[in-house]
Amino acid sequence: MSADDTETEAPKPRKPARRRWAWRILAVLVVVLGVLVVRAVVLVRATPDYWQENRVFLTQTPDAELSEIAQAVENRLPSEWTRPIGKGDGLRTIRIHYDEVNAWLAVRMPQYLENQNIDLPREVGQFMLTQRDGEMVVAFDYESRRFGPRIASLFFQFRQPESDGNDPPLDAGLEARLLRLRAGEQNLSVSYLTNALRDHVAPDNPDIQAMLTALGRRQFVKLPLLPVDDYRQAAVLGIDVQPTGLDVTVRVRYNRDVEAEQASP
Repeated sequence: MSADDTETEAPKPRKPARRRWAWRILAVLVVVLGVLVVRAVVLVRATPDYWQENRVFLTQTPDAELSEIAQAVENRLPSEWTRPIGKGDGLRTIRIHYDEVNAWLAVRMPQYLENQNIDLPREVGQFMLTQRDGEMVVAFDYESRRFGPRIASLFFQFRQPESDGNDPPLDAGLEARLLRLRAGEQNLSVSYLTNALRDHVAPDNPDIQAMLTALGRRQFVKLPLLPVDDYRQAAVLGIDVQPTGLDVTVRVRYNRDVEAEQASP
């Protein structure tokens, strides 16, 4: 066999090189996965800026002033809500400021829940109402067994009911949907919350269960008529989310008038 024949023998196997590339790809995947996990943990542990703004208001306002604000809103809103119906007075807009609501939630809500025999889970702490980018936000802090103290936020969106080309009736009511659910700054599945509520919120009421199903699918649901007193109820016609509060427009009507309209063909 000549020297040339020896030099042209079969090439060396490439398996070690392929294995090196496989390990490199695996290492990259592990790094990427690690970055995603770290990012998710950071987002879950993040404190939204609107929660910090609320805490600044509550911590920098003296306790006596907070109590005055909470008592004032507790007196003002029911009086506006139950104001007698005069000529044209059934249609009314009630302004709700975030600061006064959050003062009430911090000062008066615990006593209210106790009087109503409502026990929140011990993991749940303070509630707040605010807005972000024109969407109403209900947030609360809670103690996560896995991540420690966290902030949960529910984002709501409102719209007028869809029509078939004609203007909807004035008392058609407003529609709402649960747009997003967040832990910190991390988006979660909305159905995760609604499924968790099924066994605790009217489990034997098919209408409420259907509403929870629709909310879990991020569908719009019609806001129900709200009782004003033994003789009147109100339809929510609009919720205008403002930077400092909500403008809630309602039409208050006597029960007999509502029942007569619903019974008419």
